[in-house]
Amino acid sequence: MNRQTLERRIHLWLIFYIAALAFWGVTTFPLAAEMEILYTVVKQPALNLQVIFPALVEWIGRVNEESFRFISYAAIFCDWAH
Repeated sequence: MNRQTLERRIHLWLIFYIAALAFWGVTTFPLAAEMEILYTVVKQPALNLQVIFPALVEWIGRVNEESFRFISYAAIFCDWAH
């Protein structure tokens, strides 16, 4: 493999890697609608989660509120760390 081919391959891999990081970064942010759906699901009486995991349901409710919306974005740090 000559130097020019090697440089081209490295260049293409770098472009792919940067594009993948950008894609993963954009998709890590939970949307407000997703939080609403999650909160609606955990509040369902049929699942009985309010009895089994009351603190979890309360925490999801707090994160779902507008004043604590920033907590739901903590997932980006986990995604970028790995």
